[in-house]
Amino acid sequence: MPLHIHITVSLGIARMTDGDNSIDDIIKRADEGLYKAKNSGRDRVEWA
Repeated sequence: MPLHIHITVSLGIARMTDGDNSIDDIIKRADEGLYKAKNSGRDRVEWA
């Protein structure tokens, strides 16, 4: 019997801005985008 696996991908993307003081600022925005993508139905990419 074949094994079927369903995979979803959600991504949060952020870019560096002049107001960023550290990589943590960028990661925080990307993480916010990730959870926005997940809460919007998954299989999405969201810019933060």
